[in-house]
Amino acid sequence: MCTKYYYELANGDPEGAFIEAIHFGDWKAFIALLSVQEDINAIDNGGCDWTPLMWAVHEESMEMVKVLVEVGADVNYRASDPEEFALSEAIYCDNQEIFNYLEPLTSPELQEIARKILKDKLGNG
Repeated sequence: MCTKYYYELANGDPEGAFIEAIHFGDWKAFIALLSVQEDINAIDNGGCDWTPLMWAVHEESMEMVKVLVEVGADVNYRASDPEEFALSEAIYCDNQEIFNYLEPLTSPELQEIARKILKDKLGNG
């Protein structure tokens, strides 16, 4: 595993190391660190209040998104901003593939919010 993750691990922050692996798109570290996550929905402590799933969407890693969903990531988690959740992040990142994957898994309430965000983004709001 790359040394950039050891700092977080040495400081007792496997969640931080996991999010770093997502940021760097490091598949091997992602898989290795996945096994030591106590809470797959742990919120980052960097101020965004995002889950690993939200970061994987932001980094546009469909493979990581799928793995996180398969192991129980909460697709309906909302950050401190109620318009920030995994599906809305797919809209902000213009990632149709991830949007199409997450939409049927997302609650009807959040699907409705996502449709509004999409309309606003396209200038049809």
